[in-house]
Amino acid sequence: MSLKSSIKQIEFDYSYYLGPGYTKAEKAPTYVANHPSVFDILVMIKYFGVSFAAKRRVKKIPLFGTIVQAMGCIFIKRSGPIEVRDKAVEIIGDRQS
Repeated sequence: MSLKSSIKQIEFDYSYYLGPGYTKAEKAPTYVANHPSVFDILVMIKYFGVSFAAKRRVKKIPLFGTIVQAMGCIFIKRSGPIEVRDKAVEIIGDRQS
C-alpha cells in the first residue's frame, strides 16, 4: 500500500483576516488539509512538523489528545459564535508571526 499526497500552493490575500499590515514575508506557511482520519494528522506531523487547529473533541481522544495538547494545538468549538472563530483566526495569525 502506498501513501499518496500532493501539495498545492494557493496565493491568497489574508489581509482581511490578519489586518492591513499583513505581508507575506512576515508569516510562516499554513497548511490546509482535508483528512478522513486522525492518522492523516499523524502523517502531517511527521513530515511537516506542524501544529494544527482541531475541533475541541480531539482533546478527549485517549493518548492522542494529550499529545496534541503538548504540541500546542488550537482547539475550536465548531458551533461556537463568530467571536470564537475570530479568536481562533487571531491565535493562528499570532503563531504565524
